[in-house]
Amino acid sequence: MIDHKTAARQYPLPHVQNSGNEDCDRIRSSLSAIDEDMNALIEQSDHLQINKADQTEVDVIQQSLLLKTPIATTEALQAELSNLSALVFANL
Repeated sequence: MIDHKTAARQYPLPHVQNSGNEDCDRIRSSLSAIDEDMNALIEQSDHLQINKADQTEVDVIQQSLLLKTPIATTEALQAELSNLSALVFANL
């Protein structure tokens, strides 16, 4: 049996020289591993509790920091500090 695997996660890959039974088991194994990996990512995402609106704010702040754009008001500075605190708390 030819035992090729994906580079990053080492999921078993089918091969033309393998029998259908061998590759069926390999494909089942790969799909199960992918399902587990995706579930772990979803749980991690749920744990961070960052919704799309929050992510937009984070993106704006990150862009501002990258461009070194000055923060216009004390209110904007407080908002940025609050958002950065949330990122630190979420280990981002």
